[in-house]
Amino acid sequence: MYEQQVSGTTKSTRLTVFAALAAAVIFKLISGAADYYVWVFEILFVAAVVYAIYVTLRYTMTNYIYRVKERTVEIAKKTGRREETVFELPYDKIKRIYPDRESADFTDIPKGRRLYYCPSMKPKERYVMEAINDEKLPILVFLECDAKFAERLRAARTAWIKKELEKKQEQPDGQA
Repeated sequence: MYEQQVSGTTKSTRLTVFAALAAAVIFKLISGAADYYVWVFEILFVAAVVYAIYVTLRYTMTNYIYRVKERTVEIAKKTGRREETVFELPYDKIKRIYPDRESADFTDIPKGRRLYYCPSMKPKERYVMEAINDEKLPILVFLECDAKFAERLRAARTAWIKKELEKKQEQPDGQA
């Protein structure tokens, strides 16, 4: 098993949280000084605070762990000490893995089947896994991994496919 842990704390994330909190303070000050439409600024204040909390939880306190296992690739989400597997895909369902910069137009795949497992807002390096889900529909899985991890995933998938083909060739013709 090979794994890579990726953290989402970047400069752009910290700036986004800072900007949201600054906007919240400004909205609160305006609501205290305004005579009219105080409720609008109060709503904007609450929205800015909620957005800052969301970005903090989603991008700074959440890490993803990508694991290459014997028969599957697993993605685990780690928030604090709690870790849970959020995605697991067998190798036979993966079509290909490639860098995001090589990706084509994804408009034919609905957003509900595009899975983003990148902890950063703007990842430096991102890979795309094209796969098929259990309903035989195409899905895209975005990973923020390095080239070494992507190559190990490709190699593990290729080795598993070769092993499965060898097993099928060893079986007598009457057995499936």
